[in-house]
Amino acid sequence: MSVNGSIIGPDNPTGVYQASGVWSLSEASEAVGAGQWPGVTDPHFSSVSLLMSFDSDFSNAGGYSGSFSAVNSAAVSSAQTKFGAKSLDIDTGSQGVGAGPFLTTSPGSALSQSGEYTEEVWLYPVVLSGPGDMVFGGYKQTAGALNFAMTTAGRLCVQKYGTGKILNGSSVTCVAGEWQHVALTRDSDNLVRVFRNGVVDSTTVTEAANVTASVAFNLGSGGTAGYGIRAFIDEYRRTEGVCRYTENFAPPITTFPTS
Repeated sequence: MSVNGSIIGPDNPTGVYQASGVWSLSEASEAVGAGQWPGVTDPHFSSVSLLMSFDSDFSNAGGYSGSFSAVNSAAVSSAQTKFGAKSLDIDTGSQGVGAGPFLTTSPGSALSQSGEYTEEVWLYPVVLSGPGDMVFGGYKQTAGALNFAMTTAGRLCVQKYGTGKILNGSSVTCVAGEWQHVALTRDSDNLVRVFRNGVVDSTTVTEAANVTASVAFNLGSGGTAGYGIRAFIDEYRRTEGVCRYTENFAPPITTFPTS
């Protein structure tokens, strides 16, 4: 601890102090509570269904028992990385319906979307363009499913399959050509929020629709019914039954804990 009551720790790129390794007590407490302080375990790890680093393959360190397979040449690549040696490269091909690269699960093993949950990822959009909203997490043609996406203006949005866009972000904007942490949460009151680099968008929506059927889930596309995104993806985490964020927070400073 420093003389002014702050904490000396790992690099803190979003801190209030100019020195990179200095943290306020509140920043350090928030990082520890979110499982983001180096060496700290995740208190909600038992609820993590997907935890994918893409350092070498598509393996999942979370509890989901299914596996992912590549579609349209999706691959791990060292072209862009946030943490580790590689990331998921979905920057090739067309952004047309189901045409670009993405990962998909086998529909034989359920990946639910019910009650509270948190979906978060480090995203590096290559371009902000396409024929429509760019989906980077979504279920394949599943009524009521909430799909996490971005508009061509860089606004985070949520699509409900069978209904259309139910949340169109208004106060935070993603940009092409840099890494940014984006998150989607739903709390116990079914309030859905989106975040960029820890800042909550001022637009929210209440939505209680659930997905419990064994259907395919895609990373990088909404499947044959949705548009993909030209981007790199690193450190994807999905937590079931836990709303990790309800207000502004400090984005992760290192890889997510694996225990």
